[in-house]
Amino acid sequence: MSQGLSFFSGSHNTQLAFAEYGTPTGTPVLYAHGFPSSLLEGELFAGAAVRLIVFERSGFGQSEFTAKRTVLSWADDAALLGNHLRLEQFAVMGYSGGVPFALACAAKLPERVTTAICINGLAPADYPQNMQGISSQHRAAMLLARHAPWLLGFFLRKMQQAMQSGAPPKTPLPAADSAALEEHRQARLVLRQTVLRGLMQGTRAAVFERNLLTKPWGFDPAQIRVPVHIWQGLEDTNVSPLAARRLASSIPDCQAHFLPNEGHVSLLLRHQQRILDCLGA
Repeated sequence: MSQGLSFFSGSHNTQLAFAEYGTPTGTPVLYAHGFPSSLLEGELFAGAAVRLIVFERSGFGQSEFTAKRTVLSWADDAALLGNHLRLEQFAVMGYSGGVPFALACAAKLPERVTTAICINGLAPADYPQNMQGISSQHRAAMLLARHAPWLLGFFLRKMQQAMQSGAPPKTPLPAADSAALEEHRQARLVLRQTVLRGLMQGTRAAVFERNLLTKPWGFDPAQIRVPVHIWQGLEDTNVSPLAARRLASSIPDCQAHFLPNEGHVSLLLRHQQRILDCLGA
């Protein structure tokens, strides 16, 4: 970590963990980590020329769990962290399952959020396109989160145990992601560590959040008024590129970047600087 582990008081009287990466004098960016993940995801941006501030959502890593949280309450937590760090304005960036929370921040805090960047993110749950073009594993996770959350918890525990043992994933990765992880060996280790840290308190928060994201987010993306950049790999099988196209078309001030031959992980690893350059756009 560029800066050590710290805590701040979030909404609902919770203590939330955060850490900073990148360059302390760079543009401040509040980062919404993926699912299930943790602040260690920030290690992927360790050499970036931005001040990346990653805080763990309720129940992940060392952040206190509360069942009162919503998608929109992440914006309240972000505002409180901004106050804690004396930041009047900041950009937000979300990856994968963190994208709904970054967009919530853009919707709720237009006077403070300068730009929102979304990387291979989940779209609103009522989009029928969400089930198109994704792997059977992720399709099953979506259905379990909606209809049998307890069973999702069982599979998450099995995944956690396999990762702890160092076993290779049973489901083959798309070719683009496999190649990118061969090119960036350290990233493979970071991705494993960030998931294990995210689940260090167990699977309760992950099951709660995945179920939360099967419901309305509490805001309409069409009401977002700050600039938004959506980055999506067209070979992504974790989330649907078709759903990303619909999401991009619904946001008034949105620039969409759809990259062929890139997957869920490869886009982030290979095009990180291009993505961060959007902060100056």
